[in-house]
Amino acid sequence: MTQIDQLFKRVEELAHDAKARFRAKGIILPVENLDKSVSIGEYRIVKNNGVFMIYDEDGQIVQNHINLPQTALIVANELALGYNGVSSSILIQDQEYGAGIFEDQYLKQVAQKLAKKQDWDRYDTVLTKQEIAHSKAIQAKQAIRIRFEKLSRLR
Repeated sequence: MTQIDQLFKRVEELAHDAKARFRAKGIILPVENLDKSVSIGEYRIVKNNGVFMIYDEDGQIVQNHINLPQTALIVANELALGYNGVSSSILIQDQEYGAGIFEDQYLKQVAQKLAKKQDWDRYDTVLTKQEIAHSKAIQAKQAIRIRFEKLSRLR
């Protein structure tokens, strides 16, 4: 065996050891694919029309309509670790974020139309509702971001 072969074998052993240590900490290392999707274990995260979808190794959709990339990474990591079912709280927070952003954008449009009509009472009411929706979306996103940062710090 040549020195290059020995070096290659040693690097391969170190990589395998590092993966095993990360797995023991609850992390499967993500890999970016050529098509810009991300693989975590045997699961692949793909962005499609503004939302993220997780596919298994057979190409079957495991989870769809995920709004935030952090949520997709957390869910795919849990799936790759073989956890029994995915934490529903993270998916609920992601849905709350998506609903909050949708409501925020819709109410902004309504407020603009009311301002043009100079219907100030309804404008104030809609603006308050819009601020609440925006606030809820930010809170849901922050909760997901905190959980994602915990996962990132384990590295």
